[in-house]
This record gives sequence, structure tokens and C-alpha cells, in this order.
Amino acid sequence: MGYNGSMGTNELIFLVTIFTNFVIILSASRNGREYLLATIAANLILISIFGAKLVSIFGFIINTGNVFYAGIFLATHMLIEHYGEKEGYRTIRIGVLVIFLFLLMAQLTFDLTGYFETANVNRAIHDLFRNVPRIGIASIFAFIVAQNVNVRVYGYFKNKTRDKKLWLRDNASNVMGQLVDSILFFSIAFGGTIPNTILMQVMLGGFLAKIIVGAIGTPFLYASRPQN
Repeated sequence: MGYNGSMGTNELIFLVTIFTNFVIILSASRNGREYLLATIAANLILISIFGAKLVSIFGFIINTGNVFYAGIFLATHMLIEHYGEKEGYRTIRIGVLVIFLFLLMAQLTFDLTGYFETANVNRAIHDLFRNVPRIGIASIFAFIVAQNVNVRVYGYFKNKTRDKKLWLRDNASNVMGQLVDSILFFSIAFGGTIPNTILMQVMLGGFLAKIIVGAIGTPFLYASRPQN
């Protein structure tokens, strides 16, 4: 797939989504840990709903959940930075609960027989949520493993550098965590449903996208620190 070098609608929406998400997360950090946890829950639900959507961004095939996963890592790093490593591990328990509850309630609601006069709405809901269980399962498994790696690596570099080099621990943990997430999530979510060549493109493109988006988030992490 080629890229002509110009910015199209997809690229513009992609960038607006990144900055909107990060600004909301930064604003949440100013209001306490509960607000940051709320942004993680919201991003996990967004991944479960829209993670199956593949789009072309700057010539790469990626899934739309990449922005939301980068947002989860940014919010997690803010939690660790301001409230300690235990808060990072706490996000795993809360995240699994959020995804499980969403999947369970969505499936039960999905199985209800719709009123015949709303057939078009019912079909739209079916098309939207038919892939949610598989994406949700992929999200849960990948989130548990990748978030453990993310928190552990961030905590390691935070202790190793004695709270210096914020950019290093932010991006190092982002690279390691997103690598694990990309391998697990895309293998579970798309394995057997798309050609292997496309799967590898999506996996590589998704990993690179999350690394780049994660790097864009570094200034927001700096901005979340208390001003002296």
C-alpha cells in the first residue's frame, strides 16, 4: 500500500483523536487518581468496541484501538509517577473487571430479541458488536500481560534512575509493553480471519503506531507533574 505524502482525512482524524485523548487524560491527572482510572476504563471499552476496525494511516494498515492503548499506557505512567507502582498494578485488576463487565452486559443485551419495527437499528447493532467478544477476549489477555510488563519496566527505570530521565522510563516501558501487546492482541483478535501477510502488516504497523503515539504522549506526562 502506497502513501503519496499528503495528509488525508484519516490522518487528520487520527491526529485529532490522539491529542484529544491525551488532553483529556492530562486534565484527569489534575483531578486525582480516580479520574485517571476512569480514562483507562473508557479507553479499554473503546478498544473492545472499535479494535476490529482496520484503517490506513500514512500508508500503514493499523487498527483504531492503537490510540486508545497508548492512552492507557500514558494514564498508567501518570498513576505510577504520582501515586506509586502499586497503582500501576491496580489498573490491571480494574481493567479486567471493566472489560469483563462490558463483555458480559453487551452479550446479554445483544442476545435480546429486538422489536420488529427497529429492524434497521438491530442490524446496525449486530454489525457493530458481532466481533466484540473476540476483541474483548484479546484485549483482556493482552492487557494483563502487557500491562504487567509496562508497570514492571517503568518501575525498574524509575528506581534505577532515581526519578530522573522521565522520558527514558516512559518510552522504554512503552516499547516493551506495546511489543507484547501487539503480538498477543493481533494474534488473538485477527488470527485466522485475515491473510497472514495482512496480519503481519497490521501487527507491525500497530506496534510502530503505538510507539510513535506513546512518544507523543511524553510531553503530556511531563506536563502532568506538579509545577514548582
